[in-house]
Amino acid sequence: GDRARPPYADLAPGQVRAMQRFGSVDQGKLERAEVFAEISDDSCRVETKMGFFRDRQSLILPYIEEHCMGRDDATGAAVVDLHKLAASRAGQGGPRPARVRPARLGSGRRWS
Repeated sequence: GDRARPPYADLAPGQVRAMQRFGSVDQGKLERAEVFAEISDDSCRVETKMGFFRDRQSLILPYIEEHCMGRDDATGAAVVDLHKLAASRAGQGGPRPARVRPARLGSGRRWS
C-alpha cells in the first residue's frame, strides 16, 4: 500500500546520526565540528552543514550582519565581506563567537 517514507530515507547513515545529535549541539553538549567530522563523505558533510545552518539562521546571521557586512562601491548594495568572514573563521580578525548560542528572533539589523 501507500506507506509513508521515513524522514531520513534518502540520507547516508552518518548524516542521520549527525542530525539526531543536533539537539545536543544546540544545548552546548557537543561541538558542531565533532558531529560533522563523523560524516565521511565530503558531499554529505557539506549538505548536512548547510541544513544545520539553514535551520539556525537566527543564530548565525546577526553575527554576520554585525561583523562581516559592507557596501558594494559600485551599487551601494549590502554585501557580505568574504575576507572578514574568512578571517573571523580563522581567528585572524574581529570577534568570533566560540559557540553558536540561541539568539532572540528579530535581533540584529536586517539588510535590504
